Amino acid sequence: MVRNPNNPRQHEIIRVEDLESEIDFNRREIESKRKMKKLSEQVDKEVKENTQEAAIRDKNIREELNDLDGFERTSTTSKARIVSILSKLVKSGGKVLSRRDLIRQKINEGFRVKGTRLSNKHGAFIDDKALTKTGIDYAAYLGQRLDSSMKPK
Repeated sequence: MVRNPNNPRQHEIIRVEDLESEIDFNRREIESKRKMKKLSEQVDKEVKENTQEAAIRDKNIREELNDLDGFERTSTTSKARIVSILSKLVKSGGKVLSRRDLIRQKINEGFRVKGTRLSNKHGAFIDDKALTKTGIDYAAYLGQRLDSSMKPK
């Protein structure tokens, strides 16, 4: 016997089949809630892990952007300004990369600063409009470092 929901003073007789059906429904609902809670905890865990990974990635990117090979010690421009200038994205050869990476790539390919241009022995060049004066200064610094490290002692 159970109370009638419409009249708490009245009691109804429920058949066993109906009661079993109600119990099964409640069990399924409880199990469903447990699964949802477990899934929610898994999602929260994955979000936390992804957030931590993203923070580590961002930190590594910031550290990489701040790596100026010692150039900041030779320049009167502030390090923050140099990082800002050399971090700007440019397009070269169909690829998008930072000015700093473009300069490093070209210096490694044999380009050197001649006047206000970064050029190679075949006449190919990149002028200071694309690289800025700071970029040209950075290229000159890297070229001198590379050339001095390659000289026999």
